[in-house]
Amino acid sequence: MVTLYDLERELDEVKTRVEGMKRELLSFTQEEAKRAKSEALGEVKKKVEGEVADIKARAEKEAEDTLAKSEEKIRELRAKTKGVYDQAIDVVLKAILGE
Repeated sequence: MVTLYDLERELDEVKTRVEGMKRELLSFTQEEAKRAKSEALGEVKKKVEGEVADIKARAEKEAEDTLAKSEEKIRELRAKTKGVYDQAIDVVLKAILGE
């Protein structure tokens, strides 16, 4: 026959095991939360790095295009300036020579 003392002892043992299981579950939950947080941050970091790389590439391409257009306009301006300079020389020479 089971005595009251034996029942209380078993109940204490069950209570102790349940408390141990609670601690294990809490520890496991905290570890999983840390792992999930780390994984999520890693994915966000990867996505942000990809977006930054895309933006940087577009900005570099735009800067190259702008530079190329500017260089072309400078060439055109130099050609026009040379043409006007040559015309001015012709006008001055004609004025000196009396033409």
